[in-house]
Amino acid sequence: ENNDPDRVGPQAPKILPTVPEFLASYGLTFDHPGINLMANLNATYIGDSWVNDYTATPDPNGYTLFGGYTVVDFALEKRLWDFGDKGNLGLRAEVNNIFDSDYAFNLDYPLPGRNFYVGLRYTY
Repeated sequence: ENNDPDRVGPQAPKILPTVPEFLASYGLTFDHPGINLMANLNATYIGDSWVNDYTATPDPNGYTLFGGYTVVDFALEKRLWDFGDKGNLGLRAEVNNIFDSDYAFNLDYPLPGRNFYVGLRYTY
């Protein structure tokens, strides 16, 4: 029997593997209709989860406690044209993972670092 609290055998997780024990999302939204500008600052905390660690142990039922990180995203949207009944066109820019956090849902499967997105958005 393995008594290491960070690496446990088949009896280990009484929860689903790779599913975080705790997840919290929170943020701020700024919307100014007078200048047609909206901004969002969001953060997501993803708590610890048990994951299979095939590199540290040959036991396919071995699990390692993994995770506990926060990812912050920012989005800005400016309406450019209003076409009345036909909708409106806006410019949207995003910076995801602002602080370039090194995170993953599974070991050896990293998720994207800081990335940028710019696009036009037509809403009708």
